[in-house]
Amino acid sequence: KCRAPIGVAAARNAGIAASRAKLFLPLDADDLLEPVALQLLHEEYERTGDIIYPDFWEDPDEPGVFTHWALPEWDPKHLIGHGSIHSVTALTPKAVWEAVGGYDVDLAGWEDWGFQLACAERCICTHRYPVPLFTYRKWTGNRREENFANFEESKAGIVAKFGDYWTGGKEMGGCGSCGGGGAPPTAAEFRA
Repeated sequence: KCRAPIGVAAARNAGIAASRAKLFLPLDADDLLEPVALQLLHEEYERTGDIIYPDFWEDPDEPGVFTHWALPEWDPKHLIGHGSIHSVTALTPKAVWEAVGGYDVDLAGWEDWGFQLACAERCICTHRYPVPLFTYRKWTGNRREENFANFEESKAGIVAKFGDYWTGGKEMGGCGSCGGGGAPPTAAEFRA
């Protein structure tokens, strides 16, 4: 019996909920992970205790002609108005996913942005690993184009959920800038 599509966020949530691992790494169906990616990301996670996101290879202009896409360093303030800092492909503790309530299924297409905002809102640190560890094949699939075509509608969902950060009612925290005078928690504090 065929089921109706449930969306990427719901599918990710279902897979993560069913997993027994303490860490997870989402990878879109048309992307390719480098053979050493899990080892290097796990080593960095063990060193920092943070969510770890890597740079990636992309083919923006011509299929199969790849260049290194260097992502920005983690800065939670960048999330306001600019969108996601990194792709969904980030080594993340399952306990962090549980703490933020998973990927928001109502933010279809931008659930990764919502997840990053939810983490930053809780001052959960995220760390860039400046090596391309997966290949983002931009000429396969059409989800990316659909997401950008619906950007304003999807952004409205993000602003509805995190609007106080856009209006100035709250200031985005994050690594080194959380209130309360203490150091921000790291993802390691969420380890089971």
